[in-house]
Amino acid sequence: MSERKETNVDAATGSPSVCAALARIVEAKRTGDADALNDALAELGRSAETLFRGRIARTLGEFADGGYLTLVEDASDALNELLWVVYQKAETFRGTTDAEAESWLRTILDRRALDKRRTFVRRAAKWRVALRAIPKRLRGLLETEARNDD
Repeated sequence: MSERKETNVDAATGSPSVCAALARIVEAKRTGDADALNDALAELGRSAETLFRGRIARTLGEFADGGYLTLVEDASDALNELLWVVYQKAETFRGTTDAEAESWLRTILDRRALDKRRTFVRRAAKWRVALRAIPKRLRGLLETEARNDD
C-alpha cells in the first residue's frame, strides 16, 4: 500500500485549509518538529497572503496619512508579523472551520495594524512638536551669538 501525504486543501474552494495549517503549527510546536513547523508556517503564509493581500494593501496605504512615511512599507513585513503572532498564540485558537480561522487571522492583522497606527501617530506628533521648537531654538542661538559679537 502506498502512503498518501495529507493534503490540507479545502475541497470547496481548492485553496489550502487555514484551519488545518493552524492545527499543524500547534502539533509541530508540541512535538518540537522544526521542519514541520516551518512547512506549516509557510503554508499559512501563502494562504494568508492570498486571503489578505487587498486588506494589507489598504491598511498600509492608510499609514501614508499626512505625508509621513510608515515604518511598515510592504506587505511582506505585515505577513511576517502576522505569522509571528500566530506562532506565539496558535494554541489559543479554538475554532474548527476555515471561516473561523480566517476571522481569527483577520483580527490579529487588524490589531497589529492598529498598533502600528498608534505608534505612527505618536511618532508623527513628536516630530511636529520638535519641528515647531526648532525656530525658537534657532532664534535663541542667533540672539546669543549676536550678543557675543558685541
